[in-house]
Amino acid sequence: MNNWVERLAEFAKKLLKLQEQVEKNSEEIKTIRQDLNALTEFTRKVAYAVRSDRERQEADHKILVLQLQNELLKLENRLSTGRVTQLDSSQDAKLLPDSNGKGN
Repeated sequence: MNNWVERLAEFAKKLLKLQEQVEKNSEEIKTIRQDLNALTEFTRKVAYAVRSDRERQEADHKILVLQLQNELLKLENRLSTGRVTQLDSSQDAKLLPDSNGKGN
C-alpha cells in the first residue's frame, strides 16, 4: 500500500511541474504574440513608406517628363515659326532638377 501512495505522490508532483510549465509556456506565447504583432505593424509601416516614396518618385518623374515635353513643343513651335536664332541655355537650366531632384 505504501508503494501505491508513493507513486500517487510522485504523479502529483509531476502533474504540478507540468502545470507550472504550461503556465510558463502560455506567458511566453503571449509575449511572442505581442512581439509578432509589433513586428507586423512595423513591417506595414515600412511597406507603406516604401510605397509612398515610390509613388512620389513616379509622380515627380511624370512631372519632369511633362515639363520636358512642354519645352520641346515650345522649341518646336519656335523653330517652325523661325523665331529661334539660338538656344538660351541659362533659361533651359532653370527647368533641370538640382541635386535634390527639384527644379531651380
